[in-house]
Amino acid sequence: VKTEKMMNIETGWNYISETYNLSGNIYVMDLRDELVKSGQLDQFGAPIDGNAEQTLHYGIELEAGVKAFDNSNGRLDLYANGTFSQNKIITYNYALNNGTTIALDGNRISGFPDIMSAFTLNYKISEFNFLLSANYVGSFMTDNFGDLLTTDARIKTNLGGGYYADNQVDSYYFMNANLSYNFTDFIGTQGIRVHL
Repeated sequence: VKTEKMMNIETGWNYISETYNLSGNIYVMDLRDELVKSGQLDQFGAPIDGNAEQTLHYGIELEAGVKAFDNSNGRLDLYANGTFSQNKIITYNYALNNGTTIALDGNRISGFPDIMSAFTLNYKISEFNFLLSANYVGSFMTDNFGDLLTTDARIKTNLGGGYYADNQVDSYYFMNANLSYNFTDFIGTQGIRVHL
């Protein structure tokens, strides 16, 4: 395994006021010998990594937050962020057990969704608090073989008994909600917070 080398270029901006804040960041990362998943497992079941000769990650990160109101009706804060990226193999000659190689150039790098986003709503009034969060994760690959997993018989032969036909995790989202109330001076204590 070789040491990874990276050239990283990024620029960003942000704006903050009493009511809202905005920020953005654009980045490009050119890596040599990045450690990526090989699609195989070691004797303990852990993924085996290998060096890809050249890979490229680039994208944009956005964040926004706003204090919708803060008055006698309570306080409402909204927050959202998102990352939109491309993560590609430029050059990777994957070594097979028979000593030959397969070029994985142009394939997506495993473990990197093209889209990730989150949204949070937080409402507080007196000792009551309500928090709602939602997250979205775009589809991502579990290896670097791309379509070659099912179209190139050499990969199936190389994986042997560990062969699998599905190497993509579908996009998904999840939500969380939390209700809480803080009872102050509760039975001789400074307070107790109850969550639901």
